[in-house]
Amino acid sequence: MVEKGGKGRREEVVTREYTINLHKRLHG
Repeated sequence: MVEKGGKGRREEVVTREYTINLHKRLHG
């Protein structure tokens, strides 16, 4: 799921942070 370029990598980081935030909100 890694696309060539910086967009894929950046999107991955954003998705990870978004997921962590979602979990925090759900658990919070």
